[in-house]
Amino acid sequence: METQSSSPPRPRRPLGKGAILLVAGVLLAAVAGAFFFRGSLKMATTAESEGAKKPCLVVVPFRPSGGSQESAWIGDAVQVLLSLSLENLLELKVLTPERVFDLSKPSGPTSRESEMEMAKKGGADYLLRGELSGAPGSVQLKASWVEVSSGKEREQWIVEGISENSLGRKLDELAAHVRKALGLEGTDTQGPPLASLVPLKEAPTRSYVAGASLLAKGEAASALEELKVALQLEDFSMARFLEALAAAQRGDPPRAVQAAVPLSKLSRPMPARVTLMVPVILALYQSGNPRNAVAPLESFLARFPDEKNPLAWLGAIELFLLNEPTQAVEVFKRALALDPTSQDNQRLLAQATLDSGHPAEAVILLKKYLTLRPEDDASRLLLVRAQRNAGETRDALATVEQVLVRQPANVTAVALKGALLLDQGNAREAAALYQTLAAEPQPRLRAEGLALSGQISLLTGRFRDGLAFLRNAVNQSRDAGLASLQGQYLMSLAQALSNLGQYQEALSTLSEVREVDSNLDADLPMISIMVLQKQYDAARGLLEAQIPRWQGKLSARTIERLRSSVEGNIALEQGKYADAVARLQAALPENPLRAPAAEALGRALLESGDAPKAAEIFRRIVEEPNRFSDPVGYVQNLERLGVAYEKAGKKKDAIRTYREVLQWWGSADHPRPEIEAAREALKRLGG
Repeated sequence: METQSSSPPRPRRPLGKGAILLVAGVLLAAVAGAFFFRGSLKMATTAESEGAKKPCLVVVPFRPSGGSQESAWIGDAVQVLLSLSLENLLELKVLTPERVFDLSKPSGPTSRESEMEMAKKGGADYLLRGELSGAPGSVQLKASWVEVSSGKEREQWIVEGISENSLGRKLDELAAHVRKALGLEGTDTQGPPLASLVPLKEAPTRSYVAGASLLAKGEAASALEELKVALQLEDFSMARFLEALAAAQRGDPPRAVQAAVPLSKLSRPMPARVTLMVPVILALYQSGNPRNAVAPLESFLARFPDEKNPLAWLGAIELFLLNEPTQAVEVFKRALALDPTSQDNQRLLAQATLDSGHPAEAVILLKKYLTLRPEDDASRLLLVRAQRNAGETRDALATVEQVLVRQPANVTAVALKGALLLDQGNAREAAALYQTLAAEPQPRLRAEGLALSGQISLLTGRFRDGLAFLRNAVNQSRDAGLASLQGQYLMSLAQALSNLGQYQEALSTLSEVREVDSNLDADLPMISIMVLQKQYDAARGLLEAQIPRWQGKLSARTIERLRSSVEGNIALEQGKYADAVARLQAALPENPLRAPAAEALGRALLESGDAPKAAEIFRRIVEEPNRFSDPVGYVQNLERLGVAYEKAGKKKDAIRTYREVLQWWGSADHPRPEIEAAREALKRLGG
């Protein structure tokens, strides 16, 4: 049975710590639902087009007059707190402090001219700036309302008597002047007054403002350090919100959740930013299913469509968790339009472009990124993948050697070089490369080398050696306490056993997966083997028993596709080929070209007489970049492709494909039907 068309792809290695931190770190200057993308870009674009009609305001820090710094923190508080209050106005678009720092790199506006230039760059219609004077305890604030297009000051307001006890109330007074200038004085701000959010103490307020300013610049660690004083107040909810965001940026999910949970239980109103972002953090880190973060993130972007960091967060979720790289490409392009200098988004756009099937374009993007970050070997290996997929084998080999010179035991680099050698038919050199890894003293590297050696042995027809290598990789990872690798290798071993017709041994191997804490699901492969053993009712029963576990993680439509896939495979084994085709086609996802090619559908089409369509499916399988990860299945599908070509009347293609089968398995250590079929076909075709 083959269920890839209706279920997640065959198990891959879980994301490493670096990748997890990447996803966690896409939001807020590199901080990293629905099973399928549900129109978030449409929502954001619609909101943006509506927002374009709104006046746009930028607030900059107010400066102390006369060079005095005694109350400079109040000037920073104007920008941070007033922006937070004004962005609750649906009729107004506000450039957040983060965007102000971003637009005026490296350190923020330093002169009136640079402030105006930054405002123009951000598309602001109005700029609010001013000066502070007076002694601590009774500071006077003089604000200037400036029209950006002309540079003229249209209004000036004075707010007096600002102290630590009155700061929130006085900033609300200033916000009222802004609303009046915009003709919105009667507008409900849809949020609490700042007087209810700012504590009546200077130290925690200063701590909060300093932390917010640092976080706006992307300095999460420093922000958390600055927030210590503010966090001593248990009811200072805005400080708790900053803690949640800074922890998310640093890749510390437990702390982010700990800070966000109390905010989700508040009964008093909070700013829109808090109300909309807290559910995103909890959905991503607490729900157990990060897909749940998509819907609340869409809501946030519908309200704040110009937020480049949440856009990048959405792109990371789509790329790494939802397997929707085409959608991620569009999201990262929008995020880069807001911040063209973001190297993180440049890299993620390149990866999404590669994963969406455009390797030549990805090569260009990755080369450009690597000119900025030449030390990023992980991205250099992405370039190797892109070059290989684009057919640039010589360039790919040269690029991977650059990494191996520095890191000779880099597993990904070794595997990629091996795949490139196998693309050229150079199995001997690839095997020697894998053996060097298997000889490493570090247990993880040794296990990886054994597994790769097992793959190449199976690929070249040394079945006994291949199965032994894989079992040794399982044992090595088990003895080293590497549960994720142990589970992965057990799945690979079971797949090879099943493809070789050793069904009982495969089932026994899959049962071992259940005893390993590896987050891998062995039930779908077990169902596949039961179908191959003609145990149809048992297969159906196991599927229905597992469906409750998938509720909430897979959509109802996906679960129905799983059922269709099982019934289609059963029909295929029963020889009901037309029924099998219909059911397996119903099991295809909404975008079948993005899903792994359905081997079972190819077999059903071939048996039902539609050789051209079957050939297209098998061609996709044998040309898939990761084809050598299932070496037995790869050669078997080569033979099926040869049959499909032959039945479709493509004699030359059939001969070439049958020869490839014998290239790999011509010297196999025991007979296989695929070998005999290829030899007979070549005699028949005169090849």
